[in-house]
Amino acid sequence: FRRVLFRSIRLDARHQGVAAGEQVFEAQLPVRAAGALYTFDKFLLAAAIIWAGVGIADFIRLTSARRTESSRRKGFQDLIVPFMCRLFKIVLVVAVLIYLISCFDEGALMGRFLAGLGVVGLAVSLAAQDSIKNLFATMLLFADKSFAVGDKVSIGNHEGTVEEVGFRSTRLRTRDDSVLILPNSTVAGGTIDNQAMRVHQRVAIQFNFDPTASPNALLELQQKANSALAEKSEVDVKRLEVSLHGVSEKGVELRVAAYVRGKGEKARAFRQEVTLAILGLSQDLGLKIMTDS
Repeated sequence: FRRVLFRSIRLDARHQGVAAGEQVFEAQLPVRAAGALYTFDKFLLAAAIIWAGVGIADFIRLTSARRTESSRRKGFQDLIVPFMCRLFKIVLVVAVLIYLISCFDEGALMGRFLAGLGVVGLAVSLAAQDSIKNLFATMLLFADKSFAVGDKVSIGNHEGTVEEVGFRSTRLRTRDDSVLILPNSTVAGGTIDNQAMRVHQRVAIQFNFDPTASPNALLELQQKANSALAEKSEVDVKRLEVSLHGVSEKGVELRVAAYVRGKGEKARAFRQEVTLAILGLSQDLGLKIMTDS
């Protein structure tokens, strides 16, 4: 009877031990699974936020680029939109990192991370003083609309066509086909002559005639040239000047100064047309044009 009783007690104890172990395992399994799911959920949320934010930033940048793709003149929006998109991506990644640290840390790691971030920001700001100055100068240039890509400008002693305007510098294509790079702080602080904003282009030509020529012939040449130029629609008649300026060692000076509506090629074509017209009139009137030789 004792043997049977002890055996039944041992079997009952074993059964209770197995049941207790199963209960402990069943209690620990949900905790471990919940922890893994919590970690996976947070990282998945962080990845989804970064993916969505980067996609939205790229969409805005591409939309802005396509909108102004066919436009010759580029404004502040074409420069600030890509910069703001890149800045947004950096801020988004930093914010997501702060969020993940706050989810798995009680505060010590967060404090170290923010302190390190502050030190990095201070170092970058000290190292990029000139870049920050150029950045504000760029904003002033675009806000003032001083020039745009494709404009022919004179900045101080430099002249050329604007090829690119960046946050740090402006690139000019000179007459010698070289590229001149000017810091935007220098450009904003200098004198800017934007020739592309001219409504009229001034064309000035001087001819020297033989001083022994007939005064009547010279006067007739001046009158005919003035009348011919005044009839042209692209010439501003109010500022047209065709005059016998005086006599110098080179001969009798005939000066032609006209303001032509248009730019570049139109002004050059007008200069050529006036030169040929004066040559034709002088030959008809028997006047000799003097040259340096």
